[in-house]
Amino acid sequence: MKWSNQVKNVMERNKVLCNEFQPKKSELDKVEEDIIRSSPSNKKQAYANHDIAVKAFASLKMQAKGTELEDMMKNVEFLNSQEFIRFNYKADAGLHIFETLESYNAISLFKLLNKTRTAGGERLLQRWLKQPLTSKERICERLDIVEYFVENLNVRKTLHDSSLRKIPDFESIAIRICDKRAQLQDLYKAYLGVKEVRLLTKLLEGHETSLVHDYFTNALRKK
Repeated sequence: MKWSNQVKNVMERNKVLCNEFQPKKSELDKVEEDIIRSSPSNKKQAYANHDIAVKAFASLKMQAKGTELEDMMKNVEFLNSQEFIRFNYKADAGLHIFETLESYNAISLFKLLNKTRTAGGERLLQRWLKQPLTSKERICERLDIVEYFVENLNVRKTLHDSSLRKIPDFESIAIRICDKRAQLQDLYKAYLGVKEVRLLTKLLEGHETSLVHDYFTNALRKK
């Protein structure tokens, strides 16, 4: 099916191995209906307009047995694919965006730009390079944030040299907690990380702009 091929293309771009799964159509249709019916009121129309996403979500739900549908839907976010450039594997290799077997000795764009201090930051940079923005407005927003840190030397140095080094890999810890594989050491790292995030938030609040407020301090306060 068309939507199935599109999902495969997304997985291929992200180098994810796919195993085909063919659920019974009647069961899949029922899960799709449950998803639309259970969707938050402010997102019902979005779910109804994105049939490909709903089908993919329904298949995921059938595979992730034991997971409540409502829990899976809490953090669903719809992205406009037209806002991103989509590279296939050949384009990645040709532009040397990431290291490949064919260009192992060449310096990739990712290696050149990767000055990140956290595992989450490295994953975010990979994501940005895999699907660059097409929206001029959003590109300018990112550039304005870069300009903010260029102009605020003390904030930048504190974050780069100290604060970010103390931030653990929250995403990996969260996965281990959800899988019930977390150890006491993971919880302690998360505790220290949360304390550091609070200090980091206070640092940014002292040099806050509207853009920094929207992208960083406001989101960190909510967490």
